[in-house]
Amino acid sequence: MRLAQGDVFAGYAIDALLGAGGMGVVYRARHPRMDRFVALKVLGESAIADPGMRARFEREAALLAGLEHPNIVGVYDHSGAGEEQLWISMRYVDGIDISRLIAEAGALAADRAVGLIGQAAAGLDYAHSRGILHRDVKPANLLVDRDHTGAERVSVTDFGIAVLQDATATGTGITASFGYAAPERFSGGLVDSRADVYSLGCTLYQMLTGQLPYPYADPGGVIGAHLTAPPPRPTAVRPDLPPDLDRVLAIAMAKNPEHRYPTCAALAEDARRALLAGAPTDRGVMNPVMGQPYSAEMRPVSRSRGRWLAAGLSAGAVVLAVLVAGSVYVVNRASDALGSGSVSVEVSRGAETSGAGQTALPATVNCAYRSAAEPAAKPVKKPSGTGISTTGSTSVTLDTSQGPIGVVLRTSESPCTVNSFVSLIDQHFYDGVACHRLTTSGSLKVLQCGDPSGTGSGGPGYAFDNEFPTTRYAAGSAAAETPMLYERGVLAMANANYGLGSTGLDGRGTNGSQFFLVYGDSQLPPQYTIFGTVDAVGLATLDRVAAAGIAPGGSYSLEDGTPNLPVTLESIRRN
Repeated sequence: MRLAQGDVFAGYAIDALLGAGGMGVVYRARHPRMDRFVALKVLGESAIADPGMRARFEREAALLAGLEHPNIVGVYDHSGAGEEQLWISMRYVDGIDISRLIAEAGALAADRAVGLIGQAAAGLDYAHSRGILHRDVKPANLLVDRDHTGAERVSVTDFGIAVLQDATATGTGITASFGYAAPERFSGGLVDSRADVYSLGCTLYQMLTGQLPYPYADPGGVIGAHLTAPPPRPTAVRPDLPPDLDRVLAIAMAKNPEHRYPTCAALAEDARRALLAGAPTDRGVMNPVMGQPYSAEMRPVSRSRGRWLAAGLSAGAVVLAVLVAGSVYVVNRASDALGSGSVSVEVSRGAETSGAGQTALPATVNCAYRSAAEPAAKPVKKPSGTGISTTGSTSVTLDTSQGPIGVVLRTSESPCTVNSFVSLIDQHFYDGVACHRLTTSGSLKVLQCGDPSGTGSGGPGYAFDNEFPTTRYAAGSAAAETPMLYERGVLAMANANYGLGSTGLDGRGTNGSQFFLVYGDSQLPPQYTIFGTVDAVGLATLDRVAAAGIAPGGSYSLEDGTPNLPVTLESIRRN
C-alpha cells in the first residue's frame, strides 16, 4: 500500500514520501494532536502476512518506544495488537543520512568522522544496555542534523529489524546489509552487541575513505571477504590519516567477536585517541597486508591458506562456504584483527606485564612434534622430544649470500623451538634456501626465511606448540591477542602449518621451520615464538637487505614481497 500526500493513516496526515526499502515505506507525516512532523514507517505486505514477524514487531515496538536517548531516533507510537497494518511513528530528523554525506562529499575529515561515530556509539551502547541490538548499522541509518547550539548531532535510526538480545540467537537469519554485516551473521554463530561494533567499524572505514570495506560487485564476494579477508587499512586509501587508525579498524573488524572492542564506545574512544596521537611513533603499528582479497595478512604466515581461499571462495562457492562456515572460520582464524583491548602492550625482553607471568621452566621438558597435513618440503626426521634441556645457550651463524647473521638461541625461554631449529640445522634443511619475504611497513619490519619450497607454504612436515611469549598469557585472553613490541634483533617463528597440531582455536601450535628476523621494532600479537637474538653483524646485514626494498612486482604489496636483494641461506652452522 502506497500513501499519497494528504492521505490520513492511523490518524497521521501524510505530507511526503521519505524513502522505501525492503521492510516498508517511510513518510513524513503530522498528527493533529502533535505540533510537529514525525517519521511514519509502514511495514510491507510480507511483514503483515508473516505471523512470526507480526508478533516480533509488536513485542519489539513496545521496547523501542522505551528507548530515550539523544542519539537514537525516538519512537512515539506504534500499531496495536488488533490492527491489520503494522506501523511505527518516530522522531522526524530534518537532516541528511551519512551515506548521502559520503555520496556528495566523498570521504569525511577524520575528526568529523570520528566525532560522528562517537555519537552513534553512545546511542548504540544505550540500546545494548537495554538488551536491544540494531543489526543493521550502516551510514544510511545514521542521520545528521543540528542541535539547538548548531552543532552536528547523530541519531541512529531504523531499529526496525532490531531484535532482543538473546543468548541463543544465531546469525543464520541474515537481514543486515551485506556491506557492513559481521562474519557471524553469515556463519550461524552467536550474534550479540559486538556484531554492531563490527558494523560500526565498517561504517567508520567508509566515512574515512569514501569506500566500502569490501567493494565487490556480487554478494558472494562481499560475504567471502567478511568471512576471510583481512580488515582493510584506511591509510592505504588515505595516506594522510594517522596510521594508528589502521589498528583501530583491525580490532573493530576482527573476524572473531572475542577480539573486537567490547562496546561501541570503546571503538570510538580508541579512534579519538588515534587522532590525538597524530603521527605514528617510531615503533609504528600493525598493518594488515594490502593485496588480493583472500591473501594472507601481513603477519609472517604460511601462504598456503591464502592460496586455498582464493580458489575456494568464488561467488559460486560462497554458498558452500556459508554452509560450512565453521570449518572456514577455523582455517582463517589467523586473519582476525589483533586484540580486543584499545592499546598495544609493549613487552621488552624479559619484562613482565600485568597478568602475564613467565614461570621458570624445569631443567628438562618434553616436546611434542606432531605430523602436519602437508609433507615436508625437504626430507627430514622429527627431532627427539624427550628430556630437552632448558639451560645453557647455543649460538649459530646463518651464512647468507649477503653476509653472516649471528644468532644466540634462547634455550631457557623456548627450548622446544631451539631443539627443532638445531635439529633442522644438523640435517641441512636450510642449506641453499632463499629468504622469500621481506616486509618494510611502518609496524612490521622483518625478513622471513626457512621454506625450501620458496612458496611460503613449505615446512618440515611437523608442527609444535608456540612458546615464549605465547606461554605468558592465558589462551583466548585479550592480552594473548593484543599486539606487543617485537624488538629489533629478535628471531621468531612464523605461524606456518596454522592450526595443524594446534591445541585449539587459539592456534598455539603453529611452529614449523619458517622463521623471521626482526630488523626494526615491530608490532605483533604474542603468537610468534621468540627463540633467538641477532648480533650486531647480523643486523648490519639485515639493514642492507631492507634498504634495497621489495623486488618489482612484489607478491604481496609495495611493502611486502620478495626482497630486491636476494638472500640465500648458504648454510647454518653451530658455533
